Amino acid sequence: MTNTKIIFGGIVAIAAIIASPILAEAITGLDSTSITTTTEYNIEFTTNGPVATDGSDFGGFAIFTTGGDVIAVTSHKGVYDSEGQAYPNKNKTFDVCSNGNISEGYCDAAWHAHIVQPVEHPACAIAAVGSLTYEEPGSVNITGNVVSVDGVPIGTTEYINSITGASTSFTVGSTPVLPNPVSGSVDGGVGFPLVGVFDGKFKDKDLVAVCIGLPA
Repeated sequence: MTNTKIIFGGIVAIAAIIASPILAEAITGLDSTSITTTTEYNIEFTTNGPVATDGSDFGGFAIFTTGGDVIAVTSHKGVYDSEGQAYPNKNKTFDVCSNGNISEGYCDAAWHAHIVQPVEHPACAIAAVGSLTYEEPGSVNITGNVVSVDGVPIGTTEYINSITGASTSFTVGSTPVLPNPVSGSVDGGVGFPLVGVFDGKFKDKDLVAVCIGLPA
């Protein structure tokens, strides 16, 4: 895990959305994961139920890479953080669309890919969101019960960090971490919810972290 300090500025804006217990439910489970690598990754996540495309899931699927960052494919209606989503101003890399200023339809639930730099956090059982790419590192496709991401390059690449808008180095390791360090992983892949952790008994308190998976 990287020791990069978690970026609070953009993440705090997600609090109102992830506070909903409906959106914090686990994503559709995995039946299998297929991972092939040469100079790039091609990954297929086969689910045990229909892949939701209406925003009813708030999370995604991911693999960890040896010596590098996490490759994730995700859907989250209401938060804009990827070039793969509809948005009226492509000069902006991050926004929350449920605040009344921008039509929620511009933060659609389109499945899209990220490279994610997770950070250790005592509030999270696995990790918290640190940096994530604005540009999609690979091509995402949904076919039946299969979510695939193809063409993710191996090595270090400069991408825009969606939360800060700054150019950031992301590294994809040459081999997947097997087994995936997340409990319940299947063939090196894991499904995850995105869960907000707050500093008090009530969810209107300050956001401590956005956990990839369950809180500690």
